[in-house]
Order: sequence, then C-alpha cells, then structure tokens
Amino acid sequence: MTAPSEQARRPFNELDFLNLLERALPIILGAQIIREPRLGGGRPDFLAFWPDTREEAIIEAKGVTPNTQTRLRDVVRQLTRYAEAYAEIYPGKPTPQLALAVPGTFSAQHIAFLYDSGIRKVIDGAVIRAAMGNDALASFIAESPDSQPSSLQSATQALLNRL
Repeated sequence: MTAPSEQARRPFNELDFLNLLERALPIILGAQIIREPRLGGGRPDFLAFWPDTREEAIIEAKGVTPNTQTRLRDVVRQLTRYAEAYAEIYPGKPTPQLALAVPGTFSAQHIAFLYDSGIRKVIDGAVIRAAMGNDALASFIAESPDSQPSSLQSATQALLNRL
C-alpha cells in the first residue's frame, strides 16, 4: 500500500475520486451505497439507498467540476437519462433523487440551475473534506485542479439557503 504522503503527491484522477466517494458517501448521506449499478444501458457512478425510508438517489460523479452551462446541461441530461432508465426498470418505485458529486465548488447561479433542473443533492469538495476529516484520502481532493475554494458560497451553503 502507498504511504499517505506518497498518495498526496500523486496526480489526481477520476478513479481516485470515485474511490474516495465510495468511502465518503455513506458518511455524508447516511445511506448504503452501491457502486456502478446497471440501469438499462447506463451505469451511474453510485446508487444511494436508505433502508428505513426506502428512498434512493442516483449519484453521478465528475472528476472535474462542470462549470460551464454546456457541461452542466450535459450532466443534467445524463442524470435524467439514468432516472428514466430507473423508472422503466422499477415502474412501481418512487422516482429516485438525483445527485452530483464534484471535487470543486459551484457558483450560486450554477447551484440554482442544477436545483431547478431536478438535481437536489450536490456534494462538493468542501462537504467531502468535512466528512473525511484528516483521512489521508482527503488529500486527493486537494490535488484536484478545480478544488480551490470559490469566492462564492459553497454548494452546501447555497442549497441550504434555497431550502
């Protein structure tokens, strides 16, 4: 196994981010997590399941935070396709929530766009770092090229303000 200090120097990549999320999402969401479930012809990165409420969420992760309108629309379309496939496979089940996990942060305008587009959970780098504490894996977030704090409010605060 690689020592934590060596991991911190390694270049960030999407697989590192997915591995980190696999450990962080149960802490952040308080849910059981399934990695890369098959939904028809698609495969989202994660499915979260809350056994006590029977609620579910489809989670897509992006190793680079999509901070252009084009990339944001692409993410919304991707998650919408997963939700449609889910509805076809499980017609009697409630529609799952849609979630996006990114290593960086979004502007308040981008949070509003995602929320208005049906993405109700945005898990950003600040939330991931807070959940992982001093865990060595959190260093992968620091290595991400777009994980530097935004001058605008974090995704978490923006969502809280909207609720």
